[in-house]
Amino acid sequence: MGHVGNEFFYHILRLSCIAIAVLVSMQWLGVTLYALIIGLASGNATASISYLVHNQRRLALPLTSLLRDILLPGALAYPVAVVTQQLWSFVLPYQLTRGEMLFVILLIGALYTALWFITAWQFMHTHERDWILSKLARFSSLIPRGKKV
Repeated sequence: MGHVGNEFFYHILRLSCIAIAVLVSMQWLGVTLYALIIGLASGNATASISYLVHNQRRLALPLTSLLRDILLPGALAYPVAVVTQQLWSFVLPYQLTRGEMLFVILLIGALYTALWFITAWQFMHTHERDWILSKLARFSSLIPRGKKV
């Protein structure tokens, strides 16, 4: 967009949203680590969405395209993240070694990435899908094929 002031606007917006969200969450939930995490996450999310809406209006683009093309595909992953976070303490034992914990985190990350990709694929335009498939086609020669009998 070429306006440096717009970048400063984001940082001021982010700082103020985080400060307000942390204060509100600590008032609501008490002064705990969980309240700090909720405040930081919700403050960052509020600032980011507000900034996207602000720039969408500055560029005279419809807000429906922001919702349909950007926010909706990404928002579908958040319920999965919330459920994972809530189940984390119930599913995992507390006495895991670092290696075991690293394996669990990598496994959850791989599952989350696969779920995100499947969800994003549903919202992609045809030309985006074709572009991804053309990039993946370069690697098709590396996949071993079974010998025909």
